[in-house]
Amino acid sequence: SVLLDQLPIGIAKLDREYRYTYLNDRALSSLKVRPEELLGRSVWEVYPMVAGTFVEDAYRSAMEDRVVNSIELYFEPVHNWFDVEAHPAEDGGIVVFFHDADQRKRGEATLSLERESADRLRRYYTTILTTTPDFAYIWGADYTFLYANQSLLDLYGLTEEEYVGRSFRDVGYPEWHARMHEREVDEVIRTGKPVRGKIPFRSKGGGGIYDYIFMPVFGPDGKVEAIAGTTRDVTALERSAEALKEADKRKDEFLAVLAHELRNPLAPLRSGVELLQPDTPPEVLGQARDIMSRQVEHMVHLVDDLLDLSRVNRGAIELRKA
Repeated sequence: SVLLDQLPIGIAKLDREYRYTYLNDRALSSLKVRPEELLGRSVWEVYPMVAGTFVEDAYRSAMEDRVVNSIELYFEPVHNWFDVEAHPAEDGGIVVFFHDADQRKRGEATLSLERESADRLRRYYTTILTTTPDFAYIWGADYTFLYANQSLLDLYGLTEEEYVGRSFRDVGYPEWHARMHEREVDEVIRTGKPVRGKIPFRSKGGGGIYDYIFMPVFGPDGKVEAIAGTTRDVTALERSAEALKEADKRKDEFLAVLAHELRNPLAPLRSGVELLQPDTPPEVLGQARDIMSRQVEHMVHLVDDLLDLSRVNRGAIELRKA
């Protein structure tokens, strides 16, 4: 009895009627009871809440079938988890061993929550990285691919198995392109700072102009252990920028031509104004008026055309086909 009281596990002895006949000190402290509260009384009398549960099934099976049964139990009266084993005893009763499993269960619950949180974040990140049109990837310091999202795999025309672990040249990069990115990876590892660039690129899945940024991924020791990158197709933006430049150039050319066209009538008008003097012969005045009238009409025509152009650009003109 003294030896059993020193064991770090609870031990309880039940007779054929499931009455407690012995409990060691660890069992009493775990169950938070005094000996007189249990000895001579049956399990079902003291703890009616376990009757009809898997606990009763395990005890009866050990008692009647003479087999060892192991169960995991959260014991509500003491708010504690236990690992319980019911063993048949030589006198026909059973011996119940129970280990305090509360710390382990709470650790498992914490680990489960952490895993659940990690899985949830992984689903979020996977959804984002899978649905974004941008290319997302991770490279190792040895220039091999560790991860690529679906958009990038589609561009390469590769599966994930064909991509992971391969180098730039393995997936079809030209030599100059592979060497350029290798230098950039080396720079990120050496400086710990991001690198950004823009480059034309073509592959099985298409091509265009791409803007990219490579970011360092730091390990626990503070050293760069990988490079994460994103690449965006800016072909449409580049073309739009070129179109805007061309439009701006054409606008400047148009304004230069317009200025010239508006300036042309001014010289005859100025000459006509100089002829409008009291001593100017009538026939010369008539010619001057005719010239000025034609030039003014020409300028009015130009201004009207400009106003029409402005209305077209603003969508203020309705075109009726006839």
